[in-house]
Amino acid sequence: MTTTFGCPHCYAEDLPAADADDHKRYELDTNLEDDSHFIVSILRCRACGQHFISIFTEYVDWEYSEDDQYRTLMPLTEQEAADLRSRAASVHDVGDLGRTRRYVESSWPSRTAKTIRWTSGAFEVREGR
Repeated sequence: MTTTFGCPHCYAEDLPAADADDHKRYELDTNLEDDSHFIVSILRCRACGQHFISIFTEYVDWEYSEDDQYRTLMPLTEQEAADLRSRAASVHDVGDLGRTRRYVESSWPSRTAKTIRWTSGAFEVREGR
């Protein structure tokens, strides 16, 4: 797993996942998808400029009105960010990058407690509904 991403402000080994998920650490670089249930953006660390992809997915809970919400925040190389901006790469393919780096995963399924954790491994990118 690569360890050359970020700085102590955005990607430190001992940084609590909940702190890494703090939106105040990042500024918006580019919106790639902007739907009410599927938002994909490239963010940049305010301290070091490290790029991250932020993937937000929401599934509407028509019965209880407590929608399932999921967010992934994963660092990107400069080339990966450029490929996504130019659409040379698809946002649906970035999940494979999780095999080579750690990322923050936030899960808040309907009627349960929210969890935020560092993890690694490939993941599926799906649009909400």
